[in-house]
Amino acid sequence: MFQSAMLLRRAVPASLAPRVCTRAFSSITDPTAAPRVAHLASRGVLALSGTGAAVFLQGLTTNNMASLSTPAYTGFLTAQGRVLYDALIVPHKDLPDAFLIDADRAHVAALRSHLRRYLLRSKLALTDVTDEYRVFAQWPATGSADSLNLGGVGFADPRWSGLGARAILPAAQAPPVPTTSAELEYALFRYQHGIAEGADLASGTSLPLESNMDLLHGIDFRKGCYVGQELTIRTYHTGVVRKRIVPVVVAPSGEDVPDHWAVDRTVEWPVPPAQAELVGANGKSAGKFAVGKFNVGLALVRLDAVRKGEALTVAGEPGWTVKPFWPAWWPPLQDHGRS
Repeated sequence: MFQSAMLLRRAVPASLAPRVCTRAFSSITDPTAAPRVAHLASRGVLALSGTGAAVFLQGLTTNNMASLSTPAYTGFLTAQGRVLYDALIVPHKDLPDAFLIDADRAHVAALRSHLRRYLLRSKLALTDVTDEYRVFAQWPATGSADSLNLGGVGFADPRWSGLGARAILPAAQAPPVPTTSAELEYALFRYQHGIAEGADLASGTSLPLESNMDLLHGIDFRKGCYVGQELTIRTYHTGVVRKRIVPVVVAPSGEDVPDHWAVDRTVEWPVPPAQAELVGANGKSAGKFAVGKFNVGLALVRLDAVRKGEALTVAGEPGWTVKPFWPAWWPPLQDHGRS
């Protein structure tokens, strides 16, 4: 019933293009290389259709679904305003009130159950179609139309122009652009730029702004009521965000921590476990580790620790030092999140 997501062409402003550091190993982005393509096997897909589907989503998501005509990033929250699941919602190109929901494969069953709680007597159809579709990513965006459409079958990732393109294709359909990279390479690119998705986010614990959903165009602060809206709007209007998910570099305790974000693929030590508590020099909690690979990853860190360039330790685990960084494409860190 659903066809592949259609092309959305959008130019990439030079000011928002991925910034490449000149230090050795400091970036995994090569501006002279062709965009990479990966099959994102960690992603699953739900299909939602029927009269009133957009209205149904409008009351459950952080973004505006009322007049959605292009793909959008959004979050599903608890009643207390914590992020349960994030997703990309892609409207059908021909059928009204029909959507594909691109979410973490590990979350698809739970997300479907969450949505079904609100269906009540609605005649909407909500189906897990993960086995019928495959999700692909093409990155980074280079400024050309080709880097934003994955050979004409994809759409520009709505979260950030530097992310490039995304496509949801029938399982039997190969993308016109050859798959050139493993999904891990896409994850490392996301880590470098402070972009968490899916299982990177501890379900039910963090606020949308702490998860950077505002920076990733995932929240409409002017839309009407939705589940979890009250705390989200209050946080936005107070202007106080004390923690955010940021890129981190991990090093064994006692070793020098680099002063720049850098992937070292030769490392053999494991990263801290998810939700491990990070501690600042003052002995107080400074955040929690989220996800990582090799010597890099993402962590939810207090912004005062990021401002200070502070190297953090892991509570109860003396073997690691964790250094947070502020992504170059974000707004300036100075004054960001101050109370």
